[in-house]
Amino acid sequence: MATRSVEAGWLSGRPSTESVRYTRVAMWLHWAIAILIIWNLVSGLLIWDLAAGFFKTHRAFYGFGITSHLSSGLTVLALTIVRIGWRLLHEPPPYPDTMKPWERHAAHVAHFLLYTGMMLMPLTGWAILSAHPPAGSAGAKVARPPMGASPMAAPANGAPGAPPAGASKGPPLPRASGG
Repeated sequence: MATRSVEAGWLSGRPSTESVRYTRVAMWLHWAIAILIIWNLVSGLLIWDLAAGFFKTHRAFYGFGITSHLSSGLTVLALTIVRIGWRLLHEPPPYPDTMKPWERHAAHVAHFLLYTGMMLMPLTGWAILSAHPPAGSAGAKVARPPMGASPMAAPANGAPGAPPAGASKGPPLPRASGG
């Protein structure tokens, strides 16, 4: 009987070791979201900053990079929604008794800010892409004015669809009507 109580954690009046850990689902969601966020940071920096010239001249790599960046961002959004739902339905492990009240409060604030960021970053990316679709996409055909601020907006010099050398940038000037 005493062995069973010790194994269950009842002898010391503390919860069993099983209840002081996050669930497997919570841990899986944590690491899946973490890996996807790291991938988004790396791919975003490569595509738009560190290797933008490479991606402008190698459109196939750009297509893969941007597609995987966008899809992993939306996956982060979906998994974050699942994670928040899971957290609301499953109580997390208790804080250690040695934590001070201000540390507990800081932990709650930090978690709230992390969840907020995990929701807002994909939504912000989605909004930016919706407002400024990539050149050549179906959305770019109806977008006004054309996207010119992005380094990926125009095809590289010499690429199909690139403007001829010496052509002015920006929309054409209005024609004067003769009368």
